[in-house]
Amino acid sequence: MQLKVIQEIITLVVFGVFATFYFGDHLRWNHAAAAGCLVAAAFFVFSQILIRLLRLCLSMRARALSMHPVTGHAARATQAKARHVA
Repeated sequence: MQLKVIQEIITLVVFGVFATFYFGDHLRWNHAAAAGCLVAAAFFVFSQILIRLLRLCLSMRARALSMHPVTGHAARATQAKARHVA
């Protein structure tokens, strides 16, 4: 799905540039509306990917913050042992 959206965006951008400079055609409001629809389509297609990447980064950061800075072991396990010994 993402490949199709990228392909359409590239095709229409190249065609728009070619039509403007080679044929001297002027872009009108409907071309801007179509570009806005393409931007919206790209946002909706890639937003799921961005959300997944954001969740992955946040979980990796949370995991890194829960690790002991010197040993690299999970801090929760160390705290549980300390409570058990005391």
